Amino acid sequence: MRRTIWLAASTLALALIGGCGSSSGGTAAPDTTPPSDTASQPTASPSMAASTRPREIKLDGKDPCGLISAQQRAKFSIEREPRPGTSDAFKASNCSFSTKVGVYRITAVTTEGVEAWRSGNRTGKAEEQQPIAGFPAIAVTLPNDDRSCSVAVDVADGQYLYSTAQVDKGKESELPAMCEAARQFAEAAMTTLTASS
Repeated sequence: MRRTIWLAASTLALALIGGCGSSSGGTAAPDTTPPSDTASQPTASPSMAASTRPREIKLDGKDPCGLISAQQRAKFSIEREPRPGTSDAFKASNCSFSTKVGVYRITAVTTEGVEAWRSGNRTGKAEEQQPIAGFPAIAVTLPNDDRSCSVAVDVADGQYLYSTAQVDKGKESELPAMCEAARQFAEAAMTTLTASS
């Protein structure tokens, strides 16, 4: 009888010792990963962002000027021809659409993902927005700039569509809701982009 109890106790002790440090079966295990310098900075995983997109739309080779149709330009009171350019900040192609009170701009960012704004790698305040055409979106405002607002639409891993609305100095009252204007312009561009991709 004593031998049976001793064997049962020994077996139980071995089972408990063998379970220490294992993460299976719900047992907590210590984290042995060395601390990272960026651990305190929140980052958005590209795969997490991808899971909320209805699909992926690559911007490589896309002409930003072609994302706003003539009919859409009329809706935004754009009377001049769009001007293609390059964004030094993003090292990406963009297109400017001038109005009587300011300018709209579309940039096809292919050099970084939208998580650059969420993680604080870029200067600016990012606020989550309702999705545009099912794609995650954020509004971006820059410090000391009360005349513009941008909306970034997460279209693919490492890429996003960046729509900016900027009002000319002295005409702020004519375009008071700049973030809403930037969003509407992004919606127009996304309508074209989703239809052609």
